[in-house]
Formats: sequence, structure tokens, C-alpha cells
Amino acid sequence: MGVESKKADKKILAIFIAIIAVLAALSGYLYYDYVTTVSTKDAEISSLTSENNILRSNVSALSNENNMLKNEIKNLTDQLSTLQLENSRLESTIKNLTDQNNALNAEKARLEDMVKNLTAQVNSLAAENDRLKNMITSLQNQITYLNSRISELESRVRGLEDIVNLRVSVVLDRDKTVNIPANSYTILRYNTPYAGYLRISFTATQGVYIWVGSSFTNEWYYLYPRKGYATSGSFIVPVLPGTTYIDIENPSWTLGVTATLTIEYIY
Repeated sequence: MGVESKKADKKILAIFIAIIAVLAALSGYLYYDYVTTVSTKDAEISSLTSENNILRSNVSALSNENNMLKNEIKNLTDQLSTLQLENSRLESTIKNLTDQNNALNAEKARLEDMVKNLTAQVNSLAAENDRLKNMITSLQNQITYLNSRISELESRVRGLEDIVNLRVSVVLDRDKTVNIPANSYTILRYNTPYAGYLRISFTATQGVYIWVGSSFTNEWYYLYPRKGYATSGSFIVPVLPGTTYIDIENPSWTLGVTATLTIEYIY
């Protein structure tokens, strides 16, 4: 074997040693890395184990909480079902009450319209009643007036009947004294609105005569006594409507006369 062969072997050996050294270094590094990795993994495993235990504990707690929530959900579901039933019942009740309220409102509106109509009728009847009362009062006043008028007319009729039948008697003068100078006269005037007669009674201190006249005829139509003179007397003379005149004549040329008369008007 030559020098070159030895050099080649040394080079190979050097390479081999270098390779071994590199492998040894790599091995050390890999071992360190493995140890580090294993240590890290152990730490991670420990951490994961701890976390897993925590998670298991949490899972158990959550499972218990889940069971509690399920029970609560069941209770709430039962309550919800009960409340839904109650709600349905209440809705049905509300619907019935709403229907009743609507019916009552409709009845109220009908009654209000009825009350309004009845109030209008009452007001109308009250006004009519007032009108009728006023009419009754007016008619009563008229009746009172007519009754009074009837009484008045009946009285007038009776009076007129009395007049027609000459049943009314009025004393125009009673014991009236007149003084008549000599050869003179005195005229007495009396209102005689109805046809009738006068009853004349007289006395005189000496003879006189009496004329009776009327505005109705404008003449003297009756003489008492028919002849001569009289110191007393009583006679009846018819009279006509208007003014009746009684002329007492004293025919004496020397003596005055005093005459006393009572004159009664019958008609």
C-alpha cells in the first residue's frame, strides 16, 4: 500500500470521525431536543390532564346544572302549559266579557236613545201640558166670565121679564114737598127708560092740577083731575121710554100752595 493510499485512508478516517462527531453532536442535540420535547410534552400532558380534570369537573358541574336546567325547563314548560291553559281560559273569558260588554254597550246605546226619545217626549208632553194648563186656565176664566155673563144676562132677562110683566117698582120720590107760588107751576123731571106707568099720590094745601108729559112724544098727554082742581089724589098714568115730566099747576091768583108727592115707577 502506498503513501497515497494511506492519505486516502486518513482522509476517510477523518471524514468518518467527522461524521461520527457530527452524528454525536446531532445525537446530543436530538437527545436534548427529545428530552426538551418530552419535558414540554409532559408539562403539556400534565397541563392537559389538569385541564381535562377541570373540564371533567366542569362537565360534571355543567351536567348537574344541565339536569337542573332540564328540570327547571320541565317545570317552566309545565308552568307554561298551565299558563297557556289559563291564558286560553282567560282569553275565552275576556272574549265572553267583551261580547257581553259589546252587548251591554249596544243595550246602553239603545237605552240612551230610548231615554233621549222619552226625554224629548216628556219635554214635548210637558210643553203640551203647560199649553193645555194655560188653555184650561183660559177656558176656566172664560167659563167664569161666561157664567158671570150668563148670571148677568139671566138677571137682565129676569129684569126684562119683570119689566115686560111690569114687576119692577122704583120709588122715584117719597113725600117730596114742593112750594108753588100763586098762578105758577113746578115741573118735576124723571128718567123713565122703559115703558110702564107711574103711581102718583099727592096732597096739597089747596086745589091743584097735574099734567104728565113725555120726551118720547114731546107733548103733554095726561091731566089729573080731568076737570077742576084737587087737594089730594092718587092715580096711575102710563109712561113711555125717555124723560117723563110732571107739571104741578097752582091756579090760584093770590095764594101759593104746598104739595107733597110720592111717585112710584112701575115697569
